Amino acid sequence: MKLRTKILAGYGVSLALVILVGAWGAANLWRLGQASDAILRENYRSIRPADGMVEALERQDSATLISLSEGGAKGIDLFANNQVEFLQWLSRAKDNITINGEAEILGSLEKNYRDYISSVARFRSLESQSQAATSFYNQSVLPKFEAVRQGLIELRNLNQQTMELTSQQAQVTSRNAIASMIFAGSSAAVLGLIFSLILSNNLTSPLKKITEATEEIAGGNYDVNIPVQSNDELGHLAGEINSMSQKLRNFHALNVNTIIAQKQRNEAIIDSISDAIVVVDDNFNIIDINPMAASLFNARPKLAEGRHYLEVVEDRTLYNQIQATAESGESSELNADESVLTIEKNGVEYFIAMLLLR
Repeated sequence: MKLRTKILAGYGVSLALVILVGAWGAANLWRLGQASDAILRENYRSIRPADGMVEALERQDSATLISLSEGGAKGIDLFANNQVEFLQWLSRAKDNITINGEAEILGSLEKNYRDYISSVARFRSLESQSQAATSFYNQSVLPKFEAVRQGLIELRNLNQQTMELTSQQAQVTSRNAIASMIFAGSSAAVLGLIFSLILSNNLTSPLKKITEATEEIAGGNYDVNIPVQSNDELGHLAGEINSMSQKLRNFHALNVNTIIAQKQRNEAIIDSISDAIVVVDDNFNIIDINPMAASLFNARPKLAEGRHYLEVVEDRTLYNQIQATAESGESSELNADESVLTIEKNGVEYFIAMLLLR
């Protein structure tokens, strides 16, 4: 898998978790909407007709009493208008039967209302007989009115109780939705964090090993090997660094062998020359001295190497000339007195002509 694919996969998983949580939240909101709609559809639309029928029924009863006390067409018209309104509300209630027991209440209500209308009709036939009409109203019309009114109250109470129950269920649904959203969000966050840690570790672990390997190579240790654990760009980079370190190791070994061989040849050449030769570095430490020079200065070649020039050859004038040559980068011209070094050995003085080479 390519590195780009891994990164896109990481973003894809995070996006999928966000979409999943969003979809879960939308589903919970839909459930809450359904619960609210159920309250409106199943209960309020039934409570409103019940209240409307109660109002129309009470106005019908008032119209009946008006007919009893005042007579005339006013009470009859008022009764007829409210009878139409009552039947309209009853029709709406019958069209919105949604809960158990509601149909039975409406059936009983409709029967009682017909009985009430029949009693009112008989009552009107007795309006001319005031005393008989009053007695009939109290014994027949009023009980049937109360029966219809009680049925309407039962209808309203049934829907109110169902509304309260549905509201409680909506609250439970809301609490469950909140809990599930918290759980879903927390789970998504934990999964996203775990996946991010895994992905970041898969990306940074090879980079750390590559960084350590390059530091080792920069420090001169070419014997490094990065384990190639993937086939992405980082895996290819690790393989290339391994190949580079192998080539540098081989090249370094070749150069070391070449330098050693060259040094051995130079030492052999210097040792074979009959003239005394002393080789110093930029710090005037002796890096090579042939047997002839070691014999003249009473030094051992191996012990003299690495020591300062003045520790072996105690001649300040010649040292100054060597220093001037090193600083100028050009061989110094020595006069006759300066170019001759006098050395006494075993009571015998030796005069040696010096030549400085850069």
